[in-house]
Amino acid sequence: MSTHEVKVRDVSGVIASVIAIVIGVMVLRAARDFDTLGAVFPRSVAVLMMVLGACYVVLALRKPGVSATRLQGSGMRRLALFGVMLGWALLLEPLGFLTTSLIGYVLGLLIANFDRWTPRMTMIYCGAGCSMVVGLFLLFRFALKVPLPPGILI
Repeated sequence: MSTHEVKVRDVSGVIASVIAIVIGVMVLRAARDFDTLGAVFPRSVAVLMMVLGACYVVLALRKPGVSATRLQGSGMRRLALFGVMLGWALLLEPLGFLTTSLIGYVLGLLIANFDRWTPRMTMIYCGAGCSMVVGLFLLFRFALKVPLPPGILI
């Protein structure tokens, strides 16, 4: 039995990247009207979207990739993850960034994790999640000057 790999170009990925570049340009134009501190975050994200989008377009057009097979996923897991993201967005204002993000991380991890839970992996996941959420909080609050809702915890 031979395996035959079909080389294809990721047209949908290129289209999505071009859309990201266009949105980045639109955000940069809109951010011209913001004050200096208020424009830091949108400009940073817009430039990042444009650079990464351009990199993907170049890579995808230079070298075709191997056609990937579609993986069967759980529709319920996807729906539950959507519910967690929606809940995060709705609870961000009353609970605050840190509380909502930690709850969202734990729920997302419980839903999306396929592996067996061991004490070691639990400690790694908890440490990584707390570090990531606190790091994002510090980045948004102090480096990018994004006004985050205070809520229950900070």
